Amino acid sequence: MLPNAIIAGTNKAGTTSLFRYLASHPGVCASRVKETRFFSRHTAPDFQAAHEFYAQQFSHCDASLIRLEASPDYLLHAQTVAPAMATILPDARLIFMVRDPVGRLFSAFRRRKSRDDASLAHLSLDTFVQLLLSGDTKAIDSLPIDVQPVDYARQLAVFLHHFPKEQIAVRFFDSLHSDSQGLVTDLCRFLELNPDFFSDYEFAIENQTRNVRSPLLHKLAYHSNRRLEPAFNRFPALRGTVRKLYSGFNYQQRDSASSGTEHAGRLTAHLQGQTTALHDLLQEQYPGLALPAWLLEHKTAATT
Repeated sequence: MLPNAIIAGTNKAGTTSLFRYLASHPGVCASRVKETRFFSRHTAPDFQAAHEFYAQQFSHCDASLIRLEASPDYLLHAQTVAPAMATILPDARLIFMVRDPVGRLFSAFRRRKSRDDASLAHLSLDTFVQLLLSGDTKAIDSLPIDVQPVDYARQLAVFLHHFPKEQIAVRFFDSLHSDSQGLVTDLCRFLELNPDFFSDYEFAIENQTRNVRSPLLHKLAYHSNRRLEPAFNRFPALRGTVRKLYSGFNYQQRDSASSGTEHAGRLTAHLQGQTTALHDLLQEQYPGLALPAWLLEHKTAATT
C-alpha cells in the first residue's frame, strides 16, 4: 500500500498543520510518520530496496481511503524527486504550500538557531542575510537546504512537467492563518473528500517557530518528538497535552528586534526575479487561483 496524496512542499509553510488537519478526516489515512522523505532520501536503484519501508508506512490503511504523507523537502529536490515520483506514483495528487520567500527564510533560520544547530553556529541573522545577498553560490549551497532560497517557479515547473496540472494544488501559507477552514475545505474538494467534517473543527497551528529559553532542551525535545511521532499520530490528544506543557515551560515571547525586519526589504528586492517568475507561472497554469498580497505586490513592483 502506497500513498495517493502527498503534501510535497515546502518547509516552514504550514505543512505540519495542514497534515494534522487532513489526517484527522475519517476519509484519510496518514503515514505512520509525517515526513517519510522516501523520494528525497533514496535514488534509483535504491527505491526497490526501500520500497518495503515506504509501504509499511501505510500498512494500517484501508485501500478505499486517501493515503497521505507530507515531506516538504520534496519540492527542494524537485529535479530528482519529481521523475521518480511520477514513475512510482503516477496518479498521486500533490499539494504544495508556498510562503513569502523572505518570511520562510527567516522562520527556517530561527527554527534551526532555536535547536542550537551546529551548521549555523557561526551565523547571526545579519551575517545570514549578508551571505544570501552576496550571491556566493558555493557558500549558499553549503547551508542546510531549508535555509536556502527556494526558486518556487523553477521547482514547481519540474513537477508540472511530470504530472498533469490537475493533480497538483498550489496553495498559500497566508490562507492557513487567515482562513484555515476555507483552505482545508478547498483541499477536500481537490482530494474528493467530504468537507463537512471540518465545519466545527478546531484549527490549531502546529510547529510554530518561537523563541526558546533553552536551545539544548528544545533540541532534545525535537529529537524526542521524532521518535515518538508514531504514537502521537495515534493519540493526537496526547500530543496536544504534551505540547501545551512544553510550550509553557520552554517558549518565551519573541523579541521583535530580532525579527529581521530591517533586512526584509533588501532580501525581498534580491529575490524579486524569482517571485515574479512564480507569479507568471501560476497565472499561466492556474489563471483562476487567488494569489496572496505578497505575490501581487511583487509583480506590481517589478512592472513599475
